[in-house]
Amino acid sequence: MNKWFQSFVVVFLGMLNSSAEVFDTYAREQENRHIQEWTKNLALLSNLPSRKKYEMLAAGLRCMTNQKKIPNHRKEIDDIYEALHREIISDPSHAEHFEAILEAQRIPGAIGYGAYRDHMERYFMLEVVLRQIPTPEVVALLGKYLYDDRDTPDPILFTGDCSLVPANSEVAMGALSRIGLKNPPIKPGEYNLLPREDLETWKLWWEQVKAGTRTFSFEGKDNAYRFKKEGGYEILSASAAQRINRETRVDVPKEQRIEEVRRISRQTWLIILTIFTLLICLSWNKWRKNALPPCS
Repeated sequence: MNKWFQSFVVVFLGMLNSSAEVFDTYAREQENRHIQEWTKNLALLSNLPSRKKYEMLAAGLRCMTNQKKIPNHRKEIDDIYEALHREIISDPSHAEHFEAILEAQRIPGAIGYGAYRDHMERYFMLEVVLRQIPTPEVVALLGKYLYDDRDTPDPILFTGDCSLVPANSEVAMGALSRIGLKNPPIKPGEYNLLPREDLETWKLWWEQVKAGTRTFSFEGKDNAYRFKKEGGYEILSASAAQRINRETRVDVPKEQRIEEVRRISRQTWLIILTIFTLLICLSWNKWRKNALPPCS
């Protein structure tokens, strides 16, 4: 039996190793194909109209993002990613181009798979693409989409109905939380189970940023940014930004604080009730053992 088992283990491990080699070979083939494809596409970008150009840039950024996740990927993947990124931010109107694409992707009255595909395309643009472009222009675009609930999916009607993705406002909130802001209003990992509560905090933060009463900056950057009431933004030193932010802070809305207190209170009473029930059970078990006559 042991010999049969040992043979099985050897064969099984051999199959796993073979599968890993096949997957690695496939991944490298795909990597080479993507490198060749996007090296060629980079050379074509200058001849494309703005709409088509930024659609291609977004597709390239998504592709290279997936390739960068593969361990030990080739350096060319990083080089293409950086080239795409430089090309995007070289145009001061890059956020406007992305907004035009997002709005054009809407399918009026779409239902079923059409609505699902429509929403998923905008989900990938907001969540995967824009969160990798830490610029004031993109922050302003995502701040605007914090109020966009136009495409909130309908509830699932029956088993097998299309899977749901969050409302654009929630996706924009997720993108802002991952874009690399220093001192965001809610730190990564501190989210509530109900995202609409976090959304109100992000909206309050954005209203202050938009009004110019709060600055923002990105990880790895020394400068901070402040939006002007008349439009545009100014670049500030870290010390100047601290003086402005010292006078403004993002407070959790009163209604949310009340609900948070209630939630903590409910959890506390549940813990107390559980401990109390456990103590009663232990006491009953001890009394029962003492009450029963010993076995003869």
